[in-house]
Amino acid sequence: MTPNRFDQAAHSYEDFADVQKRTAAWLAEWIPHERAGNAWEIGAGTGLFTRHLIPWNGRLLATDASPNMVAAGRQHCPEAHWQVCDAACRQPERHDWIFTCSFLQWAAHPASLLPQWAEQLRPGGRILAGMFTHGAVPELHQSLGSAAPIAWRTDKDWRSLFGRAGLRVLACEACTEQKIYPTALDLFRSLHRIGATGKAALSASKLRKTIRRYEQQCPHRDGVKVEWHYCRILAAPDIRSALTSTTPSR
Repeated sequence: MTPNRFDQAAHSYEDFADVQKRTAAWLAEWIPHERAGNAWEIGAGTGLFTRHLIPWNGRLLATDASPNMVAAGRQHCPEAHWQVCDAACRQPERHDWIFTCSFLQWAAHPASLLPQWAEQLRPGGRILAGMFTHGAVPELHQSLGSAAPIAWRTDKDWRSLFGRAGLRVLACEACTEQKIYPTALDLFRSLHRIGATGKAALSASKLRKTIRRYEQQCPHRDGVKVEWHYCRILAAPDIRSALTSTTPSR
């Protein structure tokens, strides 16, 4: 997924990112109770998760590769320090917390990113991440084929990636949410308005065929149903530390 698609969708993102708003609120349940220290949110977009971090006692840096997303985020959540940079950028300071919500599933090489992020944590630092997982809109992605925007991973895949990056998973939880759209075309339009579209545009005939197939496979009395699968992970870079609790502090 290229940053350009999200950059172009920045003006409409907030109006159509209903699922992202709810998953941001779900991930926010694991925000540390003390809300203090040097924090960095990666892939912050328009600030859907950032606003859950406020108030924050310390420096809260929010970054995104899309200039338009950063501009929108700065308007929605001016309390944070906003910066345009990609997920692999190096910050001059280390962090007590790294947050990321609804971003990692778009990353082309998360196995390379995670060790870099771990290196930017202070001793005792934590990473709190939330991402969409395998099983989300499966019929749609089967229909799209090579034009599908991402290759899905399961929550077990993500746990494994974190582990191979030298991160100890302190807590991991998955959830499933169903959303109803009036038509499959409304679903496609919503995905387009948030930038979540494939690399190649579908032809008009294939789009109509995909819409018909989706409506046949996922009918609902109020339109079509969509299942979204999501997971949240709390991890620490010190794999030698004793795990005193299997759940994050609230």
